Amino acid sequence: MTFIALRADAPILPMAIIGGERFWASLTRLRRTPVKIVIGKAFRFSAGQKRAGRAIMGKMTEEGMYQLASLLPPERRGVYSDLDSATEEYLAFLPGSSSNLPGEKGR
Repeated sequence: MTFIALRADAPILPMAIIGGERFWASLTRLRRTPVKIVIGKAFRFSAGQKRAGRAIMGKMTEEGMYQLASLLPPERRGVYSDLDSATEEYLAFLPGSSSNLPGEKGR
């Protein structure tokens, strides 16, 4: 994903669906499943003047995953649960957007 998005200079819009994991349990009791869709801030990957090699693309992917994880409840973030260790070195937020990460609002 990172390689294609970087080459195409495509914007990334992180989205998370929360609540779908309870669908089957609710269905067996004929109950509705509350589902919430959370949309994050749009960004592009940007290597600046650097050549985007394997290491930099790996870092870009990690930064994108932290943006996605910030939309999820803490218990669903997995290996990306420590948002304080996230960086945004290779992310360029679109005008009107800022980081999803705590403490990064208004950047």
